[in-house]
Amino acid sequence: MSQNIKIKGKNPYDVLAFTLTQKCSAQCEICCFESSPTCTMSLDINRVREYINSASKLDYIKTIAFTGGEPFLIYNDLRELIKLASLSGKRVTTITNGYWASNNDLVIIKIKELKERGLNHLSISYDSYHSEYIDVNK
Repeated sequence: MSQNIKIKGKNPYDVLAFTLTQKCSAQCEICCFESSPTCTMSLDINRVREYINSASKLDYIKTIAFTGGEPFLIYNDLRELIKLASLSGKRVTTITNGYWASNNDLVIIKIKELKERGLNHLSISYDSYHSEYIDVNK
């Protein structure tokens, strides 16, 4: 039988973050992960599932985050992992550069779909470095 593991006192490490893929639709020169469209490195999704299931037993883990590269490049896996993380009782967040948001209908569909699966927070990473690769005026 599994037991919840508790840490006494305040734990500053309450987020379990996964860099799902190093592949990205951009290749920003300031990227701390050195991501690019040609990168092929990614996490084994089965291992990520195992870690999420293990984290469900850890009270001190409050949030599960998905990042990259660009996690929306593996959207089907991202959807599944968001649902699994949400079912584990954790807050769920992801970050994207928004390359996929090419029209309002698509944005509404994806955001609604992820919210229904349990996404609590979506961050958009966009700045002058991203603007070289992502046209927000489409």
